[in-house]
Amino acid sequence: MLFNRKQTTIILLPFTAIILSMMVFSYFEFKPVLSSAERDISGFSYKKIAVIQKQPVTVTDLKSPMDLPVIAQKDFPNIPLSEIFPRKERKVLLILISENRKMAIINDIVVKEGDIIDHGKVKKIERNRVLIKNKEGEEWIKIEQ
Repeated sequence: MLFNRKQTTIILLPFTAIILSMMVFSYFEFKPVLSSAERDISGFSYKKIAVIQKQPVTVTDLKSPMDLPVIAQKDFPNIPLSEIFPRKERKVLLILISENRKMAIINDIVVKEGDIIDHGKVKKIERNRVLIKNKEGEEWIKIEQ
């Protein structure tokens, strides 16, 4: 005999406990855990949905949504706000280049080649600089050190 009686008992005890518990639980009837509405929802099947990548929208001309009377408009400045508050200088904070993706963070905005930022298009991303082309010309922005 390979096993003594004590070893055989220890080996067979878990199997005996499982069979005994199955017999005991077969006498009890349990309610379903989920309601009928929850069961209908649980029958949900996943479908693949095409993800459309949206390009950032550049807004060039904003007008006030309210029509103010002429008297109220007299206190508004006659010069454009872009002259009062000049555009912030562009800063490249991070450049990430992998095998099939080039990305950069310019003024806290994540961009990739072809994106539009501040009325300019990101034409090229290199290891330490980014080329932005707009109607004024091309501008290389170096990464901040």
